[in-house]
Amino acid sequence: MAASGYTVYTFDFSGGSITGWSTGSTLEMSIFTEADDLRRVVRVLRQRPEVDASQLYLAGESQGGAVAAMVANDLNQQIAGLLLLYPAFIIPDDARKHYQDIDAIPEKIPHAFMAVGRAYYEPLLNYDIYAHLFDFTRPVLIIHGEADRVVPISYSRRAARYYAQATLRPIPGAGHGFYGRNEQVAIQLMLAFLSQSQSNL
Repeated sequence: MAASGYTVYTFDFSGGSITGWSTGSTLEMSIFTEADDLRRVVRVLRQRPEVDASQLYLAGESQGGAVAAMVANDLNQQIAGLLLLYPAFIIPDDARKHYQDIDAIPEKIPHAFMAVGRAYYEPLLNYDIYAHLFDFTRPVLIIHGEADRVVPISYSRRAARYYAQATLRPIPGAGHGFYGRNEQVAIQLMLAFLSQSQSNL
């Protein structure tokens, strides 16, 4: 994106990784703390002189995609569009699959390559992520691999029906994460989406 002339800002969520640059404990992280982080980022970027605040797009992969969608829904008119790569709208369902009630959630839980805490799972048991999507009315691009076993593409198909202006681009044979040719396909789809969105202003 930057090589194509866009101003790009990337960051590590607080507590989002054991190898990231940001501070914070993974045991205190959740999609809701990450949403708070992203809202702070948006507030700062909107004040930056090199940023056109009317053309601020959010992009995210997997859990970051779900968080970007949540924040875009809340901020709505402050966000010009969304680019979501295999967004993890499955997260609340996964939480309910593992834990039926709050008392069953341990204080520390292995999760991917790190441990998360009760704070990650507890708020998800009664959370409907799809109810926090449809207020966003700007253009949305969702790119999802048809062979994704971590987040089935059915979750993105459902999300696309909630948005007023959603385009779902499946990538045949791609899994959770894009590499090689699939990565290049995703990049070109994102660049085309940004170009088209701005030409429609």
